[in-house]
Amino acid sequence: MRKITNNKTTLHKDILSKKREMVNKYVEYGVISKEKGNKIISHMEKRYEKLEENDFIPKCPRSKKKCIEKTN
Repeated sequence: MRKITNNKTTLHKDILSKKREMVNKYVEYGVISKEKGNKIISHMEKRYEKLEENDFIPKCPRSKKKCIEKTN
């Protein structure tokens, strides 16, 4: 189980890093402002922390009915 968690951690860190690069490129090319880029990156980092706390298992959708249907 530990090895799987390490693989998930590595994958999610790589994805976060690539997404950060993309946002920074958008800022560099003037597609979005620096403030907006920082806000997006901050949001992504908070989301990553929440995923890390939940062992990289995404939360159920807000509609519990959809969650129950998927598990059955």
